[in-house]
Amino acid sequence: MSQTQDEFDPPVLTLPALVECLQEMQLNVTEDDILHPTQRRVCQLYECLLQILVPWRVDEMDAFKSTFLTAREDQELRDDITNAAAVFAQMRRVLSEIGYHNFYMEDTLNPSPDRTSRVLCAIVNYAKFMQDAWKTFEPFAIGADEVLDEVERLKHENDELAKTLTEDEKEVVEEGPEVQRLRDETAALEATLRELRSDSTAVQEELTACKDDRRALIDVLTGHSFSSLKLMEECKRYKNLTVSDPSEKREAMTRLSELCHEMQENMAQMNDSYESLKRMSERIDIISEDTSACLQEMQIVKEVMFRSAQLERDSLGWSENEKKLRETITIIKTKQDKIRRALDLLESKIATAETQRSKKREAYDLRLSKNTKELDKVYTEESNRGLLEPKLASIKALEKKVDELTA
Repeated sequence: MSQTQDEFDPPVLTLPALVECLQEMQLNVTEDDILHPTQRRVCQLYECLLQILVPWRVDEMDAFKSTFLTAREDQELRDDITNAAAVFAQMRRVLSEIGYHNFYMEDTLNPSPDRTSRVLCAIVNYAKFMQDAWKTFEPFAIGADEVLDEVERLKHENDELAKTLTEDEKEVVEEGPEVQRLRDETAALEATLRELRSDSTAVQEELTACKDDRRALIDVLTGHSFSSLKLMEECKRYKNLTVSDPSEKREAMTRLSELCHEMQENMAQMNDSYESLKRMSERIDIISEDTSACLQEMQIVKEVMFRSAQLERDSLGWSENEKKLRETITIIKTKQDKIRRALDLLESKIATAETQRSKKREAYDLRLSKNTKELDKVYTEESNRGLLEPKLASIKALEKKVDELTA
């Protein structure tokens, strides 16, 4: 399987099998390209293989080439050297990663059929191994991509919600002093409203008492008016009365004097009642004006309290929105944790599959090592036969000449 601990000796394929495998990789390769390799053709072949196996390293290879742009050699020679050096660097890196270290600069500058064939066999073996391994890991890779897409989506959503939450918190902080000021103002207005209501109650009670007094005075005035009318009628009656008896006349005069005195008292009481009613009316007017002012103040206080309550509701709405945003962010974080656990499980499955794949590869390498040794013997025999054929031909020619001379 290996010549050293880290050396991977790939199975050597027959030339037709090797060409067929390379053509399956969409490479335009012929047997003549391997039997008679040239520097340019081998570099082109290796570069195509790099683009297939490790396309992400093509940029590194191009960067390596750019370091030779200031060379003073001939343009064509400079391009060949640059391309060969870049391809060699990346091919050596790839072959080292798959365990094949028997690759040198000479294999790109002055390639030989045997070494080129071995390098291509190593690449083909690795490519087929990658194809088989991809069948195992493809579902995991697709699942990982889907999970990563979901993580990215949730991350974006989380960022948007965090941004919205930050803006809401900033708005709440900015509106905090105004809300507090309105709360203080509302508390003061509520105290004022309570005082106004208390004053309004007292005024209402006083107004009710004044109305009761007014009704009582009106009743008194009505009684006095009735008494005055009665006295006036009595005076007229006594005035028109003809009395012949002096005693009756004196009695009538006394009675008339009493009625006049009573009438004067009633008039005085009526004047007093009238003055009281007048003062009461003025008091009622003042109370009415105070009541109107209180009602206006109460209306203003109600409007301010309504605006304050509306701002309070808006503030509560902000708090509810903030609560909902925090709950949403918590849900997203829970989903992210769940996805992370799924990724950990996926990585564990991939590690298990990688371990199983390594064991299968070791068994596969053991079988390939046996085939390689047998093929090496075949190549050695064919090589020895190639060296002996000219000598055998010379011997046969000499034998033929000897036969002709002895005939």
